[in-house]
Amino acid sequence: MSRQTIDSPQTIVLGRAARVGRRAPYARRSQMELQVEVLHAIYRGRDSPSRIVYAANLSYDRVLKCIRFLEERSLIAKKEGEQGSPRYRVTEKGTEVIGHFTRIRSALASTAKTSP
Repeated sequence: MSRQTIDSPQTIVLGRAARVGRRAPYARRSQMELQVEVLHAIYRGRDSPSRIVYAANLSYDRVLKCIRFLEERSLIAKKEGEQGSPRYRVTEKGTEVIGHFTRIRSALASTAKTSP
């Protein structure tokens, strides 16, 4: 069996992974993808940092950076949880952002299915 060579990481992500409907295991996520994953995890009810870590498959430090970024842009809001632990919720602005990314992903997925 011969091994295919791929010219660029974009070919991997947009080619094979898009057709299969999932990310190639060796393709890295962009900063924006990480932030949207954290935002989406909070939207789905993972409101504590440790639960977000598992839902987004990120390190704790990376999740905290994303949380700060999202808070600064008013996409999420911090609230007090039990025993003073931080909890997060998605704001109206954050819900709009999730909607935009969902539409973009759907459009890209349908484009990948129709292309030869």
